[in-house]
Amino acid sequence: MLAAPVAAAADRLAALHPPERPAAEPLTGVVSASSHAGASEAAVSAAMASLTTTDAAAASAADGAAAAAAARQEVLAARMDSDTDDEWEALESSDGAASASRLPDVVAERAAAAAADAAVTPEERAVRKLAALCGGVSYDLVCAAGVWEELALSEDVVDILGLLQAHPAPALRGLVPIYAALLCDRWGAAPSGPGGMEQMLAKALGKLGVDVGAAAANDPAGLTMTTMHVGAYDEQQRTCTVLALSLLASLAGRLGCGGGGPIASRGPTGAVAARTLWAQLHALLPALARHLAVLATEAKDRVSQHAWAMETEMVATLIEVYVCEAHAGVDPGRALLQAGLFRDLVHLVATYGALTSLAATRRTFLTCLAAAAPLRRWAAAVPQLASRLASPPFASGGFA
Repeated sequence: MLAAPVAAAADRLAALHPPERPAAEPLTGVVSASSHAGASEAAVSAAMASLTTTDAAAASAADGAAAAAAARQEVLAARMDSDTDDEWEALESSDGAASASRLPDVVAERAAAAAADAAVTPEERAVRKLAALCGGVSYDLVCAAGVWEELALSEDVVDILGLLQAHPAPALRGLVPIYAALLCDRWGAAPSGPGGMEQMLAKALGKLGVDVGAAAANDPAGLTMTTMHVGAYDEQQRTCTVLALSLLASLAGRLGCGGGGPIASRGPTGAVAARTLWAQLHALLPALARHLAVLATEAKDRVSQHAWAMETEMVATLIEVYVCEAHAGVDPGRALLQAGLFRDLVHLVATYGALTSLAATRRTFLTCLAAAAPLRRWAAAVPQLASRLASPPFASGGFA
């Protein structure tokens, strides 16, 4: 912003230093008025010319000094215009009347701000500062592999998740998605090894408030489905579930699971990531089913809301990952039927399947039909489903 004024000042300052002229030759000898009249006249003319040149240089220097002063004023004005104290702009203006009329308002606003700040408790002030410091974290700032391994950052970030999630201050709980995204970026780049998904994913889900039980921790294959507490689905339980499912959905997208094709065929690292993610999904099928049942119940009143569609699409994406990445020897269709997930999925597709906001839900439903014969037989028994499948969204070339 100051580049133009500074450049103008530099040009004007350069004008103060014109190229030096060679010094005049000194007069030597005694000049006689009678014998050297012509030479004397020439000397006088040269002296007059020299005086004239000196006066012009002095005038030029004066003009240059005035230009430099004007340039400095321009620089100062630019600096004043670049400040961010909007409430003081009226006082900085040249209109004295406007400045005087604005002064009481500025003083009152400052006093009110000071009073509000004084009413803030030390804990609230600390929370604000901590939220401001923690809110700027990103994987780009700490992406060096050596940093994560040597400092065991994954363990620290997982512990931070638990502290933020358990804190009563909403400003700090609001930072949980930022640190969950940090873990997703790290595990997407290095899913295995020290601090990787295999070691830390179950712990991270527990810190978010979702009890995955002992199945995922003690059964690497994830073949024993946990039984979660079934009761009132209060707001806190729902928030914890959404955070946990969001973490899993983000990991699935980062790793290319589900619709991106089986990642188990992409080498040892992909196999570890697929096995770990699928095991956690299997352990959380009851939570997934409960959340989808709530969404299906709310559909009548919330179907037009963006948040409802996003949650529904997230659950559908995780179902698709569960089917596509299923372990050998596990029947995903039977598991989905037992958990009640496929029932609510069919209800959503039959009732709202034509909505453009539910493209992932339609894709997941078709994937389930293609993957398991029991699911095809179950769906065939739903009367209104046949007409829905014949609609344009499901037809070849549609947007399903």
